[in-house]
Amino acid sequence: INNFMQYQLTEIYIDNRDWPGNNVKFWNTNEPGSRWRWILFDTDFGFSIYSKTAYEFNTLEYALVPDNTSWPNPSWGTLMLRKLLSNPGFKNDFVNQYADRINTTFASQRVVALVDSIKQIYSPEISQHIDRWSLNYSYYLSSINNITGFASNRPARAMQHLQSTLSLGDPLTLKVEVSSTAAGRVMVNSVVPDTYPFSGTYFRNTPVKLTAIPRPGYKFVRWEYGGFISYSRSLDYNMSLSARFRAIFEPA
Repeated sequence: INNFMQYQLTEIYIDNRDWPGNNVKFWNTNEPGSRWRWILFDTDFGFSIYSKTAYEFNTLEYALVPDNTSWPNPSWGTLMLRKLLSNPGFKNDFVNQYADRINTTFASQRVVALVDSIKQIYSPEISQHIDRWSLNYSYYLSSINNITGFASNRPARAMQHLQSTLSLGDPLTLKVEVSSTAAGRVMVNSVVPDTYPFSGTYFRNTPVKLTAIPRPGYKFVRWEYGGFISYSRSLDYNMSLSARFRAIFEPA
């Protein structure tokens, strides 16, 4: 189920509109108990490569259309996500995992830096490539700008699409701190942030799960939040208000 969520939210986030009525693959093994996994491939329609404003498109709504009969999003292609989102538990997990990725993996600063790093790798080869195939260097630069523009603007739009399409509460800020990064980390729903303090956007009345993870040689002591203390390593917070949580660790 989590693999399906990550596959769906990634296709939706990058705005791949050559999907879900096309480019669908999945795999399994012959091992007992093996589960189906989804294959992400052929995503060249995504990331605004053909439009400067593709970041504005509500791809979540597009991936939930119930009655289309042809490419790119026929009803059979949207069926599984539509039906699963009718389950409240799946819906909460999907919303949180999408928000998790927007707050970390898909964060604008991170993605723009990755795009720039890849551009630098290929930079020495581009002029020869363009000469060999009689291409246009200005078009290449324009395409890069489209991609970085998408990376910069998509997170805010994607959060708006989540809120409006799935009728969620207002966006709220969740802050997470640790007493020492050498002593421990925190899993926020499905992700473990790289840096602290961590600040992310989630939605009112959609419960989030926080789990303290001590590093070797340390132990979890308590949570401190809003004048309260909890000694449970995992917390469920219903996001009634913006909140700050601090995980305290000490040597074991």
